[in-house]
Amino acid sequence: LYPVEFGGILSSDPSRDAVDPWPLEFTPEGQKSEFLRLAEGGGNVDAWDAFPGFYDYFGVKGVKDKAVVLAGLASPKAGDDDARQFLLVDRATGAGRVLYIGSGE
Repeated sequence: LYPVEFGGILSSDPSRDAVDPWPLEFTPEGQKSEFLRLAEGGGNVDAWDAFPGFYDYFGVKGVKDKAVVLAGLASPKAGDDDARQFLLVDRATGAGRVLYIGSGE
């Protein structure tokens, strides 16, 4: 049912110091998502800007077919595809939807 593929044991990045939060980085699909809308009339990103971010995440191997990445964490290693950590991933499953949240916070 998960919209992501797990690679081995779930673990966070061992090089991550977890002192400063990483802000959310919304994809175009995440910016349009109705259920992520926190404010009336504005875009999703506007209201989420006040949120400092997450301190840790669970790394995944990849995203399954037909899954939609809604948000990741803005990594200091920006530009490196492997550094992109998927935080919110959505996928239609049967008559419903499954949402993966890649942090326990």
